[in-house]
Amino acid sequence: MIILSGLFILGIVGGYQLATLPKLIEMKQHKAIQNHFNVKGNEYTYYQEDSENYILSLEDTEYRIKFSKNTPLKVVFTEILEPM
Repeated sequence: MIILSGLFILGIVGGYQLATLPKLIEMKQHKAIQNHFNVKGNEYTYYQEDSENYILSLEDTEYRIKFSKNTPLKVVFTEILEPM
């Protein structure tokens, strides 16, 4: 019974860790953007364009960016998008 209780608690903790993993990746992406562009958290917005590309909006300029797949997460590609 004690072993089953321990496994149950371990499963809850492990499940919680897996559930917060996407949030951890998002926080690392925010930190990479802030370090690369020297901005604060409230000075930009970004969203996912496709599986690898993101669109970043800074003031009146938009960029297409990519993040590295290795740790530590960094911005490895930037391209200024022309206004339409």
